[in-house]
Amino acid sequence: MKKSTIVIIGCVLVLLGLLILLPNNRGQKELDWTPDYGLSDKKPLGLYVFNSEVKELLKDRNVTKVGNPTLEYLSNVLGDTIYPPHTFIYINDHMTWDDASVHEVLNSVKGGMTGFISANYFSARFLEQLNLNTYYSRQDSGVVKLKVGTQKFNIPSQQDLQHFTRYLKLEKDTFDVLGTIECKIDNENSNFIRVKLGKGLLILHSSPAVFTNYYLLKSGSDKYVEQVLSQLPGKDIVWVTNEKESGSISNAPLSFILSQEALRNAFYLILVGAALFFIFNAKRKQRIVPVIPPVENTTVEFTKTIGNLYFQEGSPMELLIIRSSFILEKIRSEYNIPTDKMDQEMVHMLTMKTARDIQKIQEMTDILRNIQNNQVQDPKTILVTFDNLIYQIFY
Repeated sequence: MKKSTIVIIGCVLVLLGLLILLPNNRGQKELDWTPDYGLSDKKPLGLYVFNSEVKELLKDRNVTKVGNPTLEYLSNVLGDTIYPPHTFIYINDHMTWDDASVHEVLNSVKGGMTGFISANYFSARFLEQLNLNTYYSRQDSGVVKLKVGTQKFNIPSQQDLQHFTRYLKLEKDTFDVLGTIECKIDNENSNFIRVKLGKGLLILHSSPAVFTNYYLLKSGSDKYVEQVLSQLPGKDIVWVTNEKESGSISNAPLSFILSQEALRNAFYLILVGAALFFIFNAKRKQRIVPVIPPVENTTVEFTKTIGNLYFQEGSPMELLIIRSSFILEKIRSEYNIPTDKMDQEMVHMLTMKTARDIQKIQEMTDILRNIQNNQVQDPKTILVTFDNLIYQIFY
């Protein structure tokens, strides 16, 4: 190994050692404000206190905690196979459910359940299904009070504004406002609403921070949480968490090492040292890797060639049919979108996956539908328009 290489490795190791040792001499460790919302998490924005006091906060209620909210699990928990119709609660910084899970939850509510969801960020599918909008206040709005019904609760400190700046509103006035945030500039905005959905109720709350350790340990905050939870009907409460086994300790092999700062730093140092060794050692022994050019996408050239042939023959309608076949196959194979029904759902899915203008995709879909139904009035003009849309959307 060259002398310069040894010097570089030595400097890197010394620098890493200093970076690891310096934080230990800074005195008190800084608080971690990551919004984890873990049941056993003692960070400011964890749910350790709420998890410990949930039975006291939900007095005279039967509380059952379940975890791992995947589609299959939700199907059992929210259906009739495990629990009868009940009220479920979900508290997190953001909604982690996929589209299928959102569909399962909403169907369960429509069937007669009550769902309480408190989150800062709701999934796009959830917002779309409910026609729900979320709004954000400016940082200088100055949150003064939280209110449930007619009762007002003071926020302990002005430094906490960032946790109380999200509001809820449905496009249609088919909801009841259960609670608001009162601001100096924006006046009152709803952060706690109830929506009638089929036979059940969906209760939404956009200030989940009030359930965390930081706020529950402050004077008066627990009263606000009690008032919020008092709006939930029924005696049987199922708390759907984000943990595979609610409140359990991780059994991962490295969990203990990573939980101890000294062991964690030593572990990272070993990993970095090993990585540097392999990098410099491989640099000397690595064989020459031949450059293999990537496979070119010849779809455009092929379509253009076919188009020129038909254009010269004066058959724009036949060209439209062939091009539409290529594009439909591309949508099915590359984007996994069914094309048997060229409806708004296909337009929405293609817009999400291509990140292109929805108006252009809608226009292209209309042309594809007209070609299939043999309703093209001016094939030559439509051919030019169709060709431009293909390049703007896919290439």
